[in-house]
Amino acid sequence: MKKLFCGILGVALFASMSPANAQQYKLKALGDASVIFVWNSADDRSEGYKLIQAGVHKTSPQLLMPLIACVAKPGNKVIVTDMGFVTHDIMVVDGENVGCRGNIAAEELGR
Repeated sequence: MKKLFCGILGVALFASMSPANAQQYKLKALGDASVIFVWNSADDRSEGYKLIQAGVHKTSPQLLMPLIACVAKPGNKVIVTDMGFVTHDIMVVDGENVGCRGNIAAEELGR
């Protein structure tokens, strides 16, 4: 009986230690943007922003493509895999880009 009780207690403790369900968020566009770039990494995001500020996206947009994991739409649902202060690593869980993983600006994460 004692072994049975210990076994049940052990299973109950193990079950209670399972990770919490991931929380879903929605992407939101900044300003009048109609899409959201999901960058491969925070470093790629930083480099991409610098290229955009330099106007490279107008003359040679193909230079940005290797830095972008996918182009998502506002309202797409995502799960945050690593929440940071300035950026978040996310995975898109609906829409055309389901399964896409990458990095977005913190301001692009909505409820």
